[in-house]
This record gives sequence, C-alpha cells and structure tokens, in this order.
Amino acid sequence: MTSVLEALDEILSGAQVLAVPLRSGGRKKQLGGVAGVTGDFCWLTQEDLVRYFLNSISLFYHVAARSVSSLGLVRPDFLSHILCAIKTGLKAKGLDAMLELMEDETMTSFSLSSSSSDDDTGRPHLRRPSSGSFGRRSTEEPVVCSPASSLVAVMVQALAHRVSYLWVLDEEDDCRLAGIVTFADILRVFREQLQ
Repeated sequence: MTSVLEALDEILSGAQVLAVPLRSGGRKKQLGGVAGVTGDFCWLTQEDLVRYFLNSISLFYHVAARSVSSLGLVRPDFLSHILCAIKTGLKAKGLDAMLELMEDETMTSFSLSSSSSDDDTGRPHLRRPSSGSFGRRSTEEPVVCSPASSLVAVMVQALAHRVSYLWVLDEEDDCRLAGIVTFADILRVFREQLQ
C-alpha cells in the first residue's frame, strides 16, 4: 500500500483494519521487546482516515460546509442494511433454522410496532439529549446530529465521541429518527472528491 487513495479503496471495500508498511527511513525500532519483530508497519482504520481528512479539510472546502443531507449521506434504510447483512451471514453459514426464526421475529416485531404506534410513520423516536445536562456522557446515549449538520461538524462530533456513526434526528419532525451517517459514508464523499 503506497497511497492514501489505495488505503481508502481498501477500507471502502470492506477491510476493517489495514497493516500499512512504513517507509524505511533509518533505524528500525523494536516492538514490545519481541525479538525479530520490527516496527516497520502501522495499523489504519476508518477512524484514522476520517481523522486524516479532517486534518486536510481545507483542501475539501467545497464539501466541508455542506449538510450531510445535501451530500446524500443520511441513510434512512439503515435497518434494512443491517438485517440484510445478518441474513446473508446466516445463510452463508448454513444456519437456515436461525434465519427462519429471525424472519419470523422480524415480521412479528414490525407488525406489533406498526399496530401499536400512535403515529402513521412507525419510525423510531429518539430524544435529543438536553444541552443543560452535565457530567460524563453515558455510553448508551446515542450521538446524534441533524440533517442540516455540516460534513465537518459530523466528523468532529464522531471523532470526539469515538463512534463510527451518528444517528440523524429531524428536529423539524418532532426529533424523529431520519437515518444514520457512518464513517464509510463520509469516506465515500472524500473518495468521490479524489477522482
């Protein structure tokens, strides 16, 4: 791997972590005192690439201030992507009985939630955390943004909270869940800019 573009392509192709060789520039350091293992590589993740692009954001000024909504990053069908991935994994492992059970549970959950819902949309409803709360952030509290949030604001928020996605709440629609923005979505924007 010799370029950021190659690393970006690998991550967007599904790699979770990349071992990238470092250029030899003199002496080699020993890693953790293990004999024969040299420190001539580093690990790269989606978070590292998002941080890299944030540090270079002035080069991407034309998209940095645009809203995640205008960039098409808000994925309203996030649940269907998750379910599809789970079903594909179960099918690939030959767990057909588990797949059938999951499909039954999914259909039951959807029918119960739509019949007991007070509103017509049946979309999940999340509460925006109050700005007046103090103390440490609960790990269970979702990190949220608005469809109008800029790309750079979403990047900063995700990196600050060490999460790889943000829930998007539509404040104009009673803070309803509008979708999700992931690191992969953000990285695709930068990949398109580098073409």
